[in-house]
Amino acid sequence: MELTYPHPKDGSDIKTSHFLRKRGSCCKTSCLHCPYGFTLKKEGLQFEAIDESNFPEAMQIFQKHIPDEPEVASSILASAFGKPKKVETLSTLNMGKFQLVKIKGETCALIKVFNFQVTELYHCEHFEDQGLTQDIISGSLL
Repeated sequence: MELTYPHPKDGSDIKTSHFLRKRGSCCKTSCLHCPYGFTLKKEGLQFEAIDESNFPEAMQIFQKHIPDEPEVASSILASAFGKPKKVETLSTLNMGKFQLVKIKGETCALIKVFNFQVTELYHCEHFEDQGLTQDIISGSLL
């Protein structure tokens, strides 16, 4: 598991939530990947509707989470317990159902929303183990 990675825009060193968790306590400096909830509480989440300008970014996040082919285990389970829930594909026709989630201006996730509840959550790389759950994000939508 990575401890740091270079920021895609300026190359500065970003500490991952794994690094920050290994440190053992929160430094209260609003780290982007704070696993202790300090940054989330201080900065909050921002939500951005999907439109033509950010659709490619949203699609890139979405495609990283959709398997190309069904796994053997999934096929066996499907034959025993029924077919798995079908995932609605992100497209320009339904992009109004999706939003980008940002923290400190950085995209951390793509969500699908129905009735102010997050029904699907797709984390961006490096944000998977930070504690951003469907319930926490839904609570921030209100």
